[in-house]
Amino acid sequence: MSSEKFRERVDEVWSEAALRSIQARTRSKDHAGLIIDVHLRLEHTIVEILLHRLPKPDDLGIDGLDFFTKTNVASACGFIPHRKAILYIGNIRNKVAHRLDYKVTHDIADHLDKCAWGIADADFDDGRKSVLPLRRFIHTACCIGGKLCGWGDAALVLNEERLKKVKSPVRAAA
Repeated sequence: MSSEKFRERVDEVWSEAALRSIQARTRSKDHAGLIIDVHLRLEHTIVEILLHRLPKPDDLGIDGLDFFTKTNVASACGFIPHRKAILYIGNIRNKVAHRLDYKVTHDIADHLDKCAWGIADADFDDGRKSVLPLRRFIHTACCIGGKLCGWGDAALVLNEERLKKVKSPVRAAA
């Protein structure tokens, strides 16, 4: 797959419109929908990375692999950072998918932040505990998605003031 085709495919998933939609939904109580949405975007991005970077991706049978295997293969090949955080998002997605009452707590958001090496810390200078845990979790997950796409500043993703100043983070980095 060409670099242009790869960029086009991840731009679809992490477009400004998609990020604005995710950001607006973080004010809702739809924990399951948001987590599943972001998880699917991360999985799609990992698949695109494998298709783009592996010399013979068809030999791997990517479509038959689960999220955890895809993530581990991409990490083992050195294609993606934040393996532990991505796998944690997968674990939370599984919990959400099987429990109607599952909610993201500050402890869950804190753990994701630690797994992601504080990727979104600068966005919460005013006190991370004052930000809704779901919003923090989704923000960090989107920052990881941005890193997978090769954005220069993945923290642009859900920070409203910064997002207003950016046309398209993916295209700006291209």
